[in-house]
Amino acid sequence: MNFLKSLSPKQKSGLVILLIVILNLVSYVFFFRLDLTKNELYTISKATRGLMKSLDDKVTVKVYFTDNLPAPYSTNRRYLEDQLEELRSYSDGKLNFQMMDPAGSPELEKQVESAQIPALQVQVIDNDKMESKKAYMGLEILYEDKKETMPVLQQLENFEFEFATTLNRMVNKKLPVLATSADFGMQGWEGKQSIQQYLGKQFQLETISISDSAGITDSLNSLILFTPKDSLSDVAKKNIKSFLSRGGKLAWFFDRVSVNPQNQQASGLNNGMDSIFSDYGITISDNLVLDLQCAAISVPQQVGMFQFNNQVQFPYLPVISAVNQESELSRGISVVTPIFASEISIGKVPESLSVTQVLSTSSKSKRAVGFYLLDPFQEWTEASFTEKNLPVALSLEGKFGNDEKTGKLFLMTDGELVNEDFIQNGASIPFFMNVLYYISDDKGLLAIPSKKDFVVPLPEMAPAAKQSVKYANLILPPVLILIWGVVRWRNRKRASES
Repeated sequence: MNFLKSLSPKQKSGLVILLIVILNLVSYVFFFRLDLTKNELYTISKATRGLMKSLDDKVTVKVYFTDNLPAPYSTNRRYLEDQLEELRSYSDGKLNFQMMDPAGSPELEKQVESAQIPALQVQVIDNDKMESKKAYMGLEILYEDKKETMPVLQQLENFEFEFATTLNRMVNKKLPVLATSADFGMQGWEGKQSIQQYLGKQFQLETISISDSAGITDSLNSLILFTPKDSLSDVAKKNIKSFLSRGGKLAWFFDRVSVNPQNQQASGLNNGMDSIFSDYGITISDNLVLDLQCAAISVPQQVGMFQFNNQVQFPYLPVISAVNQESELSRGISVVTPIFASEISIGKVPESLSVTQVLSTSSKSKRAVGFYLLDPFQEWTEASFTEKNLPVALSLEGKFGNDEKTGKLFLMTDGELVNEDFIQNGASIPFFMNVLYYISDDKGLLAIPSKKDFVVPLPEMAPAAKQSVKYANLILPPVLILIWGVVRWRNRKRASES
């Protein structure tokens, strides 16, 4: 302490600079990072670190990123470099990367073109003028004789997850098997071309029969099913229960009520599924849930000679923000929008099973039973939405039978979540992929957290309270500043008078 007191201000400044330089040099040799962000935005997860340590051969990452771009692209470049540097430190030298700017290099531009990384147009200010600049923001991963590309790296909140899943399928010699069935009118992979093409890179897709008297083969561990149009046979029910009892993992997306939006008609589906779930204390209600917190649909309207599309709030399309963050299925998910979902009732669940509500409606919900008024121009009153937190998706995990193995069952009352029309807008792909990783043999990647800095939603309030908060935010800050200014002025006046 006496030594510091004896130093002049210049010497103290020099000492601080020297310490900073030494710390930077040490950090290059001994990697260490203190991440105080809520969602650990800058920390590589345990699952990804394990993947890096398991590499058995060299991995080369070629990053094509244009230099001297304006924010936020310049920040993205630095973030990307930091993430890859950390990944390299965990790979014991197996992973190497190069940061390259293709601008002005015909050879690099040819490499970018062959890697199918597109040239983007970004707005930059040069000499006080707004101009468009060609920019590259992508990377190529090379492992043995395989090549994979991440062509556009503008949104990096899920970079770690996308990079890890891409590298995982390159490194693994055999992809995990994911099966479905087309029995009883269920839609198999053939009816889901868009999602099938996407999943083919992550899984080995198969189609099986769940009504085979020989049962579901023991080598299959992951199964996904959709809405059956016909009643399930006793053999199929027995096969499904046996599959869960021996530790199988099943995800079932189904409709309890069949809806025809064009004719505005709906009717219940009696497909015999109830008898399967009743053994586990689960009942699928013959209803549809409505939520005041809902999505809008585009409805054509004719006015005179003109036709235009009118955006109408439709309570049958709940916007579910009540995603259970305690469930691993919530990774990177803030909102899910099911279509014509039904309520799942939870009764007496066997002690060998643990149940988790994954998706629930808001505190302004209601049920439609028997008669379904699907008119989009129906006027809804807030007072009629008296129910709250109606479950539409849940997971069961534990022992489903006498076998000691642990099985998994995910249920969601929306069989249209990944149909051709809905999946193309990408609204629920992240949640659907979480479900698939949840039931797959390779579930480690599901533990990778999203790097998205989520905005914490405000609690629900009555309209009068919302107005009070709104005007308080508008009026209170300037009033406080004015009061502070008057007090400061009076203090300075008194000081000058004295």
